Amino acid sequence: MSHCCFNGAHILVITGGVIPAQDYAFLFDAGVAGVYGPGTVIAIAAQEILVKLGES
Repeated sequence: MSHCCFNGAHILVITGGVIPAQDYAFLFDAGVAGVYGPGTVIAIAAQEILVKLGES
């Protein structure tokens, strides 16, 4: 998984909101760890993010 680095700290980048589906691949290639749009079930998103944090 790709992370952003700022002053030596690794930062997990998560995005949300109205993002066109055709932009998802670009975001993932750029290092974004998760994209959550309208209708996302918060409990599922939270679980996925916790798993990703555990991997970092």
